[in-house]
Amino acid sequence: HDKYPIDVSYQIQNQSANQWQGQLFAQLKRDASKDPGMSDKGALSMATYLGGAWGTPDEPYNKLKFNNFSDSELTATTSDSGWVGIVQHYFVSAWTPENFTGNFFSRETAGEYFIGFNSQPINIAANKQATLTATLYAGPKVQSELKDVAVGLNQTVDYGLLWPISKILFAILDGIHKIIGNWGWAIIVLTIIVKAVLYPLTNASYRSMAKMRAAAPKLQAIKEKYGDDRMAQQQAMMQLYKDEKINPLGGCLPMLLQIPVFIGLYWALFASVELRQAPWLGWITDLSRPDPFYI
Repeated sequence: HDKYPIDVSYQIQNQSANQWQGQLFAQLKRDASKDPGMSDKGALSMATYLGGAWGTPDEPYNKLKFNNFSDSELTATTSDSGWVGIVQHYFVSAWTPENFTGNFFSRETAGEYFIGFNSQPINIAANKQATLTATLYAGPKVQSELKDVAVGLNQTVDYGLLWPISKILFAILDGIHKIIGNWGWAIIVLTIIVKAVLYPLTNASYRSMAKMRAAAPKLQAIKEKYGDDRMAQQQAMMQLYKDEKINPLGGCLPMLLQIPVFIGLYWALFASVELRQAPWLGWITDLSRPDPFYI
């Protein structure tokens, strides 16, 4: 229960008088249907990645879109710790070979998409035996589970361009959850922490906007005084900013600096399967879905 890697082993006993040769073959198949995890997210939700992916120890995480499956773009070769799979919002299926070299492949046939690997040819002498093993991960994108299966597989929890911020925020959220035991309250505590850390920026922005409001009558007077003389008007306004110690960008710049943090927080919450079917309180029984009553 709650363990998603499946070890698949083939024991080959060559009881003939001749050498046996074969390959271990593993693949995944998916149709072109939409990600079922996105069906109830609402119109404002950002789209998550749906398609193929693969990794090797040298290139831990690479995407391969479905429309590129037939372009022979996947020609990588991997040894132990490599993986190849199909990714959607909350779930991933992936094969990883163990203790042998494999060649990745992808193809598209009649609207169905295949991705997998073939091992290099394996020779077993007469009256000898060998065991070939691969691991299939089929389950939710739980980072603590994925990182132990193959290098880079945990990166299928894709937070986008701001992934460093999202990973830090999720690590804090996970730590809070371990103490509180409820993801909903953990989100509230994390939000308070983020707002507290960003308070100096928020406060600076509010102070700058307050100064701009106080200086608004003087700015209006300057515009009326100089009329169409744009140069003189600009010089007078800059002098006013200097005298009043106002930074014209002081109101928006601190806000802009906070935007990446809150986008990162959004992705940390949106992409984490831990919130799927997690209750909070009352009618909120699944934190991955919109409030059904829009409260």
